[in-house]
Amino acid sequence: MTNKYERIKMRGTAVYPRLNKADIKYFSRGEFKTSLRMSEEEAKPLMSRLSEIFQDHTGEKINKNKTNLWTFDVDDQGEPAGTVTFHTKIRNLLLKKSKKGKDGKKFEDFEIWERKPKQYDSQGNLIDVQVGAGSELIVACDIYAWDTGSNKGITLQPIAVQVIKLVEYVEKHGFDAVEGGFIGKPDTDNSDTVVEAVAADDFDF
Repeated sequence: MTNKYERIKMRGTAVYPRLNKADIKYFSRGEFKTSLRMSEEEAKPLMSRLSEIFQDHTGEKINKNKTNLWTFDVDDQGEPAGTVTFHTKIRNLLLKKSKKGKDGKKFEDFEIWERKPKQYDSQGNLIDVQVGAGSELIVACDIYAWDTGSNKGITLQPIAVQVIKLVEYVEKHGFDAVEGGFIGKPDTDNSDTVVEAVAADDFDF
């Protein structure tokens, strides 16, 4: 049993975004996801609201240091970094459809429903860009409550993203730098591009 509680919007810096092409590493049908990093002060009201919803749905208090919803970041020395990273993910679904064959007989078939989050620029215009790590985003998420019968919880499902500052993702094909090797003239079309934009606080997706 799954129920949608409400939709929230979060603003932060993208961490390991997979918003353009579904990631199939851990889920064969593919999933779109991004983590979103912000300061602990900015995160407090979000953590408070999510904790309320978690307790309302499960009847238990959330373990703030061990949850699928967020992570308290630490630096290289293992000390608190003063930031919190929220985790969002939405999986493609397999839909059953009734079709008619050449012989006129009906049969059931399946197809994948791709649930790629829509993208908008800072002015609310639909776009389709390669969102890379470090991009500043506002992510609209549905809070879904799930119940397997033996376990309960909530997840953040990204429905749409508004790009405030874009750092474009560039496919590097697995190559690493080789010391002492040939260095050509950089192709500006293949380098990371940062695009500044003015945020719109009262937008609608």
